[in-house]
Amino acid sequence: RLHDEFRWQEPPTGEGYQIWENTSEGSPITPVFKTAEELAQYCERECVSWYAQDTATKEDWLRVINDSAPATVQIAPGVIMM
Repeated sequence: RLHDEFRWQEPPTGEGYQIWENTSEGSPITPVFKTAEELAQYCERECVSWYAQDTATKEDWLRVINDSAPATVQIAPGVIMM
């Protein structure tokens, strides 16, 4: 029973930007990028899910990353939780 062995781990902190989900086990859904701009470009290009099946433009992602996000998105040090 693998679920009995599951232990929550906080996302890592440090330099960089990465998106993690918080609707399941809280796993990363993007690589780590040096800048918010690079992460936003990746999210748009790879059609990273914004909500359910919805995706967003680079500009929308930058707004999320720069903390003008909807209430459902939490910004942690170097990590965006969705």
